[in-house]
Amino acid sequence: MYFIEGEAGGFTSIPISIYWAITTLLTAGYGDMFPQTSIGGGVALVVRILGY
Repeated sequence: MYFIEGEAGGFTSIPISIYWAITTLLTAGYGDMFPQTSIGGGVALVVRILGY
């Protein structure tokens, strides 16, 4: 997500992006970060499906 969304999307570093991926994968999804672009939304959808 860091490379897709970048700092403008709220993903300021690779560890922050990993944190987002883990919370999304475990379906916790705290809502503190979310993708802003359609490509990022597609990646988020895939991660959510993998979590199920």
